Amino acid sequence: MTGWRGHLSRLALSLRAFLASRWHGICHSWHSILRFPKLFEALLVLVGLLQASVLWRTDEALHLAATAQQTAADNAEKMRIIIESTERPWIGPNDAAIEGTLESGKRISTTVPYLNTGRQPAPLVITAHPTSFTREEWNNGGAERWMFAHQEDCMTSPFPTYSVIRIAYPTTGFQAYLLHINSDDSTLAERDRFLATDKFMSGDEIFVLQGCFVYGTAQNPHHSSFCFYYDHNVTDVHHLSYCQVGQRAD
Repeated sequence: MTGWRGHLSRLALSLRAFLASRWHGICHSWHSILRFPKLFEALLVLVGLLQASVLWRTDEALHLAATAQQTAADNAEKMRIIIESTERPWIGPNDAAIEGTLESGKRISTTVPYLNTGRQPAPLVITAHPTSFTREEWNNGGAERWMFAHQEDCMTSPFPTYSVIRIAYPTTGFQAYLLHINSDDSTLAERDRFLATDKFMSGDEIFVLQGCFVYGTAQNPHHSSFCFYYDHNVTDVHHLSYCQVGQRAD
């Protein structure tokens, strides 16, 4: 019995000594931290930096994923536009000419070959405005303002479903449709009708033909604005010159 009690006493003393040594180590560590607060602050800063790095990398990964998703969406939209552009009708002129010769007191007859280079036929409405400008109006910007105004009117014109006159099927090779316009055409307002004068032959006046193609559907209209001119000093009557403004398509 005595041996058992002695053994138990020694075990209790050993456990007390072990606990006392551990407690001393914990207290020593806390005393070190309290004695060296800058070390504690450094540890806190290090932990904060590690957290910031993790958050930054997470944000960067999310940003890259969002960018990739947006790029994929943009590419899909570009492909849709390309496919629509290749399948839709495309109508516009490829030349203009004055028929016959210019004679004072005679009408100016103009032909405009036009094409549908797309893959779909389209109902089509064409308007044309032949007019003339003095050399001064041509040089001082008055003619350009008139052309630009008609161009903008063309590009904002709705498709008039009640007055479809033509249907343009896709053209191939040297095929072309022909538009005929006379300077005194009965479809023009009376104030806009005119005849050639000697000033056209002398170069003191310049002939201009501004026109507009509106085609497609009322829900999805397309437009082609065009402008040609004849200046006796520089232009061949069989191939009129393109105006500097007035050309636009959508």
